[in-house]
Amino acid sequence: MEKESLPRVGAVIAAAGKPAYTQNSSISDIPERLGSITALQRMIRALQRVEADPIVVVTGYEAEKIQKQAASLHAICLFHKEWETTDMLAAAKVGLAYVKDLCDVVFFTPSDIPLFTADTAAALLSSDALAAVPEKDGRHGHPLLLRTSLIPDILSYKGDGGLRGALRSLGIVRQSVSVEDDGILFNTKYHTGWEELVQKHNTQPLQMNVDITLSQELPFFDAYTASFLRLIERTQSVRSACRQMNLSYSKGWHMLNRMEEQLHYPVVVRNPGGTGGGSTYLSPKGKEFLETYELLIQKVSAFSKEMYQKLYE
Repeated sequence: MEKESLPRVGAVIAAAGKPAYTQNSSISDIPERLGSITALQRMIRALQRVEADPIVVVTGYEAEKIQKQAASLHAICLFHKEWETTDMLAAAKVGLAYVKDLCDVVFFTPSDIPLFTADTAAALLSSDALAAVPEKDGRHGHPLLLRTSLIPDILSYKGDGGLRGALRSLGIVRQSVSVEDDGILFNTKYHTGWEELVQKHNTQPLQMNVDITLSQELPFFDAYTASFLRLIERTQSVRSACRQMNLSYSKGWHMLNRMEEQLHYPVVVRNPGGTGGGSTYLSPKGKEFLETYELLIQKVSAFSKEMYQKLYE
């Protein structure tokens, strides 16, 4: 397959509810960390191995704590303000709405299924189905892979049955992809005995991560601030972007002011409020700066991957 024909891959992790180690006192050996990293970080790393970007984590309970875990791996956190009163489909919609124009296929999984492997994700990507799920010993697991062409209909679905019900209403039959991965069935709400699965995770090939921070007098731009600008452009509102990232309004403006001080030009344009309300959007230079940064990430990542393969594989 030519590189140009490869699909753009994204991922959505629903992490809005309370994790198992706070819900079920009968499961005493499911800790917050699985090995040296948290369960969420282990999921993000598995998805990064198949070049998923963006990876969106939908938060609710302990949002700030989860955001810190995700930020270290450059995943995007979106806060689901109704997490206590809605189901997982509502959380999924928050993430799917963000990625629908940014990728061709998207993985979806709840945060309770943290131990699937990158090999499983790669096997799902080899499917040309509209929706595909991994299967082990006749049982379906996670993650689910969706074509983003389905997302608008999923977002408009109002029925019961969660994401599976939404697909059923569209007449979509999920394609089963057979894998040898017990991690697709491991749910921290119900299962124990995670140590062996973690050991399997830790035998996967080394993973390379590329971090790019731009500086002038001071560091002022990285993957986190790029995500903030994308949300401003998408929502036309600094307040909405801050709310979705669970960021204080004052801190959001502090980030913008710091960018503009270091770049010496406006990054955003502010329209004052009126009968229809005010809006804020990226200035032409701000939009160009963001697009150039994203291109830089792509180019540096491609070069780094090539060098990594030559030196380590």
